[in-house]
Amino acid sequence: MRWVLLLLVLVAAMPSYGATLVDGSSGEEISVAVVTVVSGSETTDVLVMPGQEFEFSSRKQIVLLVRSNFSESYTHYAQLPAGSTPKTIIVHPGTLLIGQVRTTQDNLLAHVPVSISCPSYAAQIETDDVGMFRIALPADECLLAAEAKGSIGSTTVALEQGVPASATIIVDYEISGVVVPSRSFPLLLILTILFGLAVAGFILWRWPSGDFTAERVKNVLKGKEATIVDALIARGGKATLSHLRSDLRIPRTSLLRTLHGLEQRNVLIKREEHGKVIIALLK
Repeated sequence: MRWVLLLLVLVAAMPSYGATLVDGSSGEEISVAVVTVVSGSETTDVLVMPGQEFEFSSRKQIVLLVRSNFSESYTHYAQLPAGSTPKTIIVHPGTLLIGQVRTTQDNLLAHVPVSISCPSYAAQIETDDVGMFRIALPADECLLAAEAKGSIGSTTVALEQGVPASATIIVDYEISGVVVPSRSFPLLLILTILFGLAVAGFILWRWPSGDFTAERVKNVLKGKEATIVDALIARGGKATLSHLRSDLRIPRTSLLRTLHGLEQRNVLIKREEHGKVIIALLK
């Protein structure tokens, strides 16, 4: 019991600060947004509303990915060093770039350095365990370069604010032991596709009729996620955000956080119709 009490005291003592978000290009305050706080491998979504400061913890270096006015993709970003406690955070127009580094044999390269150079920003990062990387960048034209065993590959990407971007860097580097596709590769590919289609057809033939996707997804969800999917199914697969709040009586912050998680897992999608936010299950 003493350890539990000590843990609660330590959690309560963690420094938390309030700040105002300001658009670095227009100088205007961003008063409505969902902010994704990235600290190492930890990710947290924070809701920003009028008259409510953005609260954050500064124990580690953090990256802020901002979706102003609940937009579908990130529109601004900022980086804060560990221990900083600004009352005003300048967020820059930008977007999220998801990239990969591949060899000329189309193999992903893990843990290789990637340098990023934009007119107003530069960074050095590394690909992850599978050869991918993700980073928030300004809305500008940026040069990406990667190096593997002395071989360098590069590409240029034009980034637009609020438009998700992807890039592939090709490095002229040969991995030993990799089998280069032979002339029989197209035939093997066709046979693989035909086999996959046959398996899919058999599954669909044996699967009972009804809402295939929604019912299966609902069976693996729990708590609020399952409740939200049930409510959407009851309304024919889609509903406005206000209808969901009325049906479920879940606090707005909790509802938005849960919807964001389901959207990230491709269970549902948010879109705007006639000025209203519509939540729809993906069929």
